[in-house]
Amino acid sequence: MKAKLSALILGVVLSTLLQAQQRIISAGGAMTELLYALGVGGQLVAVDTSSIYPESASKLPKIGYHRSLSLEGVISLKPTLLLGSAEMGPPNVIQQLQSLNINVQQLPTAVTITALEKRITEVAKLVSKEPQGQALLAGIRANQQQLAKQLKAVKKPLKGVFLVQPGGRSPMVAGTGTSANTLMALAGILNPAATSVKGYRQLASESLIAMAPEVIIVPDHMFKNSSSLATLIAQQPGLIQTPAAKNNRVITVDSSLLVGGVGPRVVEAAQKLAAEAYPDLHSAIVKVP
Repeated sequence: MKAKLSALILGVVLSTLLQAQQRIISAGGAMTELLYALGVGGQLVAVDTSSIYPESASKLPKIGYHRSLSLEGVISLKPTLLLGSAEMGPPNVIQQLQSLNINVQQLPTAVTITALEKRITEVAKLVSKEPQGQALLAGIRANQQQLAKQLKAVKKPLKGVFLVQPGGRSPMVAGTGTSANTLMALAGILNPAATSVKGYRQLASESLIAMAPEVIIVPDHMFKNSSSLATLIAQQPGLIQTPAAKNNRVITVDSSLLVGGVGPRVVEAAQKLAAEAYPDLHSAIVKVP
């Protein structure tokens, strides 16, 4: 009996030491954010270029973009665990890393709260942080329930469009299957583009006018460097005929929220967005620092 107990304790100790010595590479902004939230940011030896939150992640060595990893670059960092999404690649590099006995884990990146909860549970187990994972889940669920309860006071939900502008090109609207659409839904904002657009797509002015958004939401980086609603209208003239533009109703959100799928900050971000979209409820909606 004593021998079995000793062996069990030794196994636990060795497992703990092994986990503590893990050299983790994170390929994906939302994954990196999750690892920091679980308290294992100190075990990260590198991240991909989409990992821009928290700030300390941006100071780590980079392995390129998560869809086009360099085999030599990853190997040189001697990782024991590579975490990323199902989109991580290219496939031949992933296969070669696995053949070298590197633990490569690709997790689904569906942009739903249910998928996020599943991802938190799985990643917490992989890095031996199950209690921290449970605490993170509890916080997300509590905030989501509280926000949903507060939004019941909204009699007429706003219609909004979420615009992004990759590489300075013409603005694109967010439809279904996007982190932006999930964020809007959590914040109680109707997305008319979700009925006809999947992913991100440029729209003709007529389509945008027909949607009649009452609020325009953009990543905050779009309104830096002296850019403004006027700049946006110059690139998408149809905007000027929307109620949102006529009433100058534009809300910015943290750009890092949209990188790599839905991360653990999404409900807090939805609280902030809802508070700005529905100023009459502002005092009732939890203020997030």
